[in-house]
Amino acid sequence: MWPFFLFALVLISFLMVLAETGSAHEAFVASAWISPLLLFACYFASRRGKSPTTIERVLAGLWILVRRVVCFVGAAFFLMAGVFGGIAAFEQRNAFVLVGVIFCLAFGVASIWWGLYGDGTGRRFGDARSKHEERKRRYGWK
Repeated sequence: MWPFFLFALVLISFLMVLAETGSAHEAFVASAWISPLLLFACYFASRRGKSPTTIERVLAGLWILVRRVVCFVGAAFFLMAGVFGGIAAFEQRNAFVLVGVIFCLAFGVASIWWGLYGDGTGRRFGDARSKHEERKRRYGWK
């Protein structure tokens, strides 16, 4: 099932970029950037229940590093946008901007959580923390 899912996502991304830009080269480049991320997900999904290999430990460590950098930079961006937007909303007395401020602040806090613990497997934030603890034991993280 995973190979079909991977193929479908890469094909969809290719077609979306092709439709937007009209350039097959740009569509190919975009798909080439998306494919390794999807391969990461497929690889880790295929290894569930098995003891981790050295390459899996290295990839998991790289993934958590990349995830934390992306999430924390994103959190800083959203929190700053929320603060500056809040100042602007207060000065302009604009309720519409306030909705954007609330979204930015909420997404900034969620990005910090995702950076620390990932997204887990359930629908609640608490699931992410328990899943992260499970991954720490599996991969020997401190």
